[in-house]
Amino acid sequence: ISEGCKQIGSYAFYGCSSLKSINGNNGVFDISSFTSIPDYAFYNCYNIEELVLGSVDSIGTYAFYNCQNIQQLDLGEKITSIGSYAFYNCSSVRNINSKNEGELILPLKCKQIGEYAFGSICKINYIEVSKLATSIGVGAFSGMDKVEKIVLPFVGTGNYYIYSDWEKLLLGAIFGKKEYDEDVEINPNTKQCYYYNNRLMSVYWYIPETLKEVQIASATEL
Repeated sequence: ISEGCKQIGSYAFYGCSSLKSINGNNGVFDISSFTSIPDYAFYNCYNIEELVLGSVDSIGTYAFYNCQNIQQLDLGEKITSIGSYAFYNCSSVRNINSKNEGELILPLKCKQIGEYAFGSICKINYIEVSKLATSIGVGAFSGMDKVEKIVLPFVGTGNYYIYSDWEKLLLGAIFGKKEYDEDVEINPNTKQCYYYNNRLMSVYWYIPETLKEVQIASATEL
């Protein structure tokens, strides 16, 4: 791909399962010259192992869905939004925007994280979301069963009140719900309660058993 290429279309490399590198770059999938990654651009390109995004400022929905062999993910520092299911089932990822294994540190400019954006990335034990973030989708960090510490700008999916979606203002919303067979398993999800119209309501969200510390970076009230 020419160095002057800044954009590609949606579905551009959809299902190119043998694709491993760009321009023969020794196995590194370096697309740092792009300004954005559209929807489904590299969907199911599961031979990518190391991904470098560099100057990319937005990632579309399902952009790298099911890229199961990505181990190291460099998001760069310019990303402002990550679409729903963007990195869902990238199950081999060991670290994101960090040299330390097990860490997911989102860029400071990243304000929006879509639903299930990082779902099923199970090797992460530390998550840090920018204090400038305004929304975190339901299940954005689902399947992260080893998380021990998480740093957030607010509790739940957004720093705003949506009166019809109060259940999304609970901590567990960003971890989603864990599916299970009711006939053979105990519910792995955690019951969380909230008040709505002066009534005590409840919802089940999944909260990892390993979670020991939650730090709310910029909240003035909970």
